[in-house]
Amino acid sequence: MSVAGMRIALGTGLGALALALSASAAAAGCPTADRLIDELAGLGLERASRTARFGQEVPMDLYRSGALRVGEPVAIRSGSRAFGTVVVALPLAELWMAVNDEDHFDLDGRYLPVRVSEVIGGQPRGRERSLFQTFERWGVARWWVSRVRMNESLFRESEGRLWELYWSDEMEQVDTGSPPIASVAERMRPIEASEGSWLLVPLAADCTLIEYYTFSEPGGVVGLGQTLLARKGVLLTLQGILDLAREHVAEHDPREFVAPDGASLPR
Repeated sequence: MSVAGMRIALGTGLGALALALSASAAAAGCPTADRLIDELAGLGLERASRTARFGQEVPMDLYRSGALRVGEPVAIRSGSRAFGTVVVALPLAELWMAVNDEDHFDLDGRYLPVRVSEVIGGQPRGRERSLFQTFERWGVARWWVSRVRMNESLFRESEGRLWELYWSDEMEQVDTGSPPIASVAERMRPIEASEGSWLLVPLAADCTLIEYYTFSEPGGVVGLGQTLLARKGVLLTLQGILDLAREHVAEHDPREFVAPDGASLPR
């Protein structure tokens, strides 16, 4: 085959693949990739904490990748920062319950890549709380405490289209002699800094985009290894949230959860 013929064949194959993926998205109840990107572009995503608080760009290229792989998490990293997204044929409420069910992130070791996840201040699943977590994997062992908040102003400004949960570490306020921190403080090193967010966008009745942003500086000689593994950790986290939404949140009464403005979740 000539070079020109190979280019034509390659172009035809990629075009067929894009059409097949778009058809798959539509069959799953999600918009086609082009429509999804157009819709996201009009939502003012730069208002989310990932950009407005933490100074990171809107990851439109990542959204494009996710739009072409419905149900499959995708991720990128930049140094100690990582971004992930997935477009999934699940209702927003189930996924919002999953990202707010932090006391069960570590349930049976099956969901998110944390060893311990426990709300130690504020109301579990409430609009603001303190979260204690530990990580022991890939030769890294660390603990941290974060202040987690729902973004009510973003929710209201977007007329309910942008649902966000964001956090930053509050290590300076931590008493290492109090439980449960005391049980790990002697054998684990605390992280030096952490921030992140969950952003959920309802695209249809049974289709939602999830974006996960995270930054952490674990300190010590494991810093480089942690950076190299950040993308893998984001993919595991996104898949864990999907599994939690599908397998666990139905065991909860939805009244345990609230929207970012404190209202009951939509039924």
